Amino acid sequence: MEKLVDGLTVNAAGESVIVDNEAYLEAVRRNLPESLQRAYEQAVDTYQQQYDGVLEPKAFQSIYRLIPILGETEEYAPRVNGHPILPVSMLYMSASHAQFSMEEVDAVIDGMVTERLLSLTRSLTTTYIPFDTGIAIAIHPALLR
Repeated sequence: MEKLVDGLTVNAAGESVIVDNEAYLEAVRRNLPESLQRAYEQAVDTYQQQYDGVLEPKAFQSIYRLIPILGETEEYAPRVNGHPILPVSMLYMSASHAQFSMEEVDAVIDGMVTERLLSLTRSLTTTYIPFDTGIAIAIHPALLR
């Protein structure tokens, strides 16, 4: 394995492997503004292509900020190996209270998944939300406080 920067190495298969978690998280946090900008640009493209609308910066920022808030509460986001897994339906519900649509949430998730700030997975719990899809997002530790 060859040592790279920011706590990563490359294994024989050519995949990045985290060898120093603290250095890796620090690098991700340092680059977070640029990653969020690219995530926003992807979300805008997704929203425009799928819904023929304009995703406002305020919508992206508000929905993005809900994710770590909900992710900090284990009742909403159970843990797997210490990482929060947030049901998308919980994010839909919280965003709808703030007057944002499910389509806007989907576009934000798409942008953040593209930037590897979130990853899609299955829900660990059943919510009592009627439109629970069973889909959840694993939240990158750099997004949490």
